[in-house]
Amino acid sequence: MGTKVLIRVLLAAILICAAAGLPAQEEEAEALPPPKNAGVRFTGNQAFGERELLEASGLRMQESHIFRKKLVASAGEVEEAVGELVVFYRRQGYFDISIKKEESDGQFLIVIFEGPVYKISSLELTTDDGNVEAAELASVIGKELTMKTGEPFRVADYEAAPAVIEKEFGRAGFPFVKTSPSAIVDVAAKTVAVTVIVNAGGQAVFGPVTFEGIIHAEEATLRKLIKFREGEPYDASAVDDAKDALYRTGLFDIVTIRVRKAGPSGEAPVHIILKEGRHRKVKLAVGYGSDEKFRFQAGWETLRLNGRYVNAGFNLKKSSLETIGEAHFRRPYFIERYTFFAVGRLSRLNWIQADFDTLSLSAGLERKFGERTIVTAEAAAEKIEKIEFTLPEPRVAPASLTPWTYSLRLSVVRNTTDDPLDPSSGHILQGSVEPGVTAGTGVSFAKISCELRCFTELKDDHVLAFRLKTASLVTGSPVGRIPYPRRFFTGGQMKLRGYSFSSVSPQDGNGSLTGGLGLVESSLEYRFPLTGEFKGLVFFDAGKATRDSFPLMNMKYFTCGTGFGVRYMTPVGPVGLDIAFRLDEAPYSSAHYQVALFIGYAF
Repeated sequence: MGTKVLIRVLLAAILICAAAGLPAQEEEAEALPPPKNAGVRFTGNQAFGERELLEASGLRMQESHIFRKKLVASAGEVEEAVGELVVFYRRQGYFDISIKKEESDGQFLIVIFEGPVYKISSLELTTDDGNVEAAELASVIGKELTMKTGEPFRVADYEAAPAVIEKEFGRAGFPFVKTSPSAIVDVAAKTVAVTVIVNAGGQAVFGPVTFEGIIHAEEATLRKLIKFREGEPYDASAVDDAKDALYRTGLFDIVTIRVRKAGPSGEAPVHIILKEGRHRKVKLAVGYGSDEKFRFQAGWETLRLNGRYVNAGFNLKKSSLETIGEAHFRRPYFIERYTFFAVGRLSRLNWIQADFDTLSLSAGLERKFGERTIVTAEAAAEKIEKIEFTLPEPRVAPASLTPWTYSLRLSVVRNTTDDPLDPSSGHILQGSVEPGVTAGTGVSFAKISCELRCFTELKDDHVLAFRLKTASLVTGSPVGRIPYPRRFFTGGQMKLRGYSFSSVSPQDGNGSLTGGLGLVESSLEYRFPLTGEFKGLVFFDAGKATRDSFPLMNMKYFTCGTGFGVRYMTPVGPVGLDIAFRLDEAPYSSAHYQVALFIGYAF
């Protein structure tokens, strides 16, 4: 009897424990971690490579171990990727696309059945208002569109066509053009018929220009930025140029230009709405280089002064090479389209051979011709306050080393590059002529300089960059009587990488660096993508400073360096690091390599 009771009690206890454990088991089941990521592989794709599909799908490569990456994702991420890829393919003209997810051998397969690409069977661009000139223009524009009969249909090209048509009509004087695109898909024939109906809206001339939102800016100066005038034929390019010019002042966060409907006289009034931004800013920057060691820069700048549009401020820079304090003032449209500028600078320079203090003052006018060319005329005065030699002193009378130097400089710069921060095509050509004279010494000279920088895109963001600079001091005096800062030296991270700053120049009998009357520098650089926002580069530099004024007359005895670097692309431009190695002996460059942190590129 007692045994039966004991057995019943034990069974009841087991049942109670089991019942009590059920919720805990459910909770544990709910708390199970999600399934682990698995490898992902594309199969069946012919039209697009894995890199393009990765970008379209939203999937990301992940680190598997050092220096290697693997494409892995969860089941949910793969499902989302399939949807994104379907949209991508259809936008490329593959309307029969079919994509599915499969699992095999512990990894996900994204199986793609592309089908044929649909092609454009016809492209018709017509006008609906009977304007003969508009019809002729439409015929010309139709031939310039990226969509072509017989070519694959791309949704991006179809969506971009109205903006292109309206822009071209705007340039031809039609400010109120409207477009109505349509596309008919023939599934059986695998083709798309495209039609764009254009309502030109009539030509017009520019009407009065009015501003809204001006608080501190000068309206009279802003009007000088606008190249079109009332009564001139309407041109959309001129409106775009005006908008760009207003943004470039730095005064405005938002610029909106509205062209109102033309009245009976055919005038189209222009209304410019502005939102002013901050007009004062503080600048701070740090960097490092083998020459400069740590460098620090700070500055303050304002774009308005006493209610006028100016650019005024000061900058301070400190490194082991130089300590500089500078104040500057710029007044755009000082005389019509000429900008007036003035700069004052105090410098303590620590070069490889000498430490010297200078005071320089300059002022001049600058004029921009079109969007590519800038011409500058400048008058300058410079005084070497004192000079101390840290290496053997050149055999020159000390009095001739600290004169006042007066000069006039005319320079021209033409820039056709596609991007000011990271150019991949175009060139920069600049040249200058600077006659000068030193007070009390009877020494006169003419400094002539020419520099060319070329950029060529080879393929897929691979860029070949080339620089060549030549300069001459034409004078009847020996180099020792030319003011020290005007002589030519090379070496340093922006000139001849791998060598100490200004360490390469002719030498006299006691080993001192005399500086040269001629200079030639050249660089060849290959820039290429690495991964993500990183780019790599390799380079070769060669240069020399010469005793005579014409360095290209003798192509021997170049000093050479080479190296490599990396850049990370940021919204404010590329930043990165270069390591350069010297290839020749250099008495005043003891290190075999130089390291520099860069914002931008060496050229």
